[in-house]
Amino acid sequence: MSNNEHVPVLLGPVLEGLDIKKDGCYVDGTFGRGGHSGEILKRLNASGHLISIDRDPAAIASAPKALTDDPRFELIKGCCAQLETIIAEKGLKGQVDGILPDAHDCTNGHARPRNPGEEAQLVSRHADCGHQRHPKRPAPTTLPDAPTGRVGQ
Repeated sequence: MSNNEHVPVLLGPVLEGLDIKKDGCYVDGTFGRGGHSGEILKRLNASGHLISIDRDPAAIASAPKALTDDPRFELIKGCCAQLETIIAEKGLKGQVDGILPDAHDCTNGHARPRNPGEEAQLVSRHADCGHQRHPKRPAPTTLPDAPTGRVGQ
């Protein structure tokens, strides 16, 4: 592997936890270098849709053309705290099948690192709305301020 090659963190568990449906709608809460987004897109058919969010203009500017040219993909400058608003503005309320949240807590527009050793949680309606990776934290049953069922419903 070259020094420039990006390896997405926890790729296997992320994809397993999202339990991707070929025609599903997914949200990647932090685009970063696009590793998770690229792998999610590989698993979607022509009816699938992926929204990736990142607050870093450099991450957005350096997004691979293969992703940005894909009609199933949408890259949005924003923060995970805006997730509900983004879903509503895109007309996807009640249609999101899974979310890969930001690996940082994002409150009031500011990213805050999690405690050392904590890993990102996966949210998927196919995994009872929570795929817990940290043994000392209880599995979430819903997104904050969201009813159970489909995300954004």
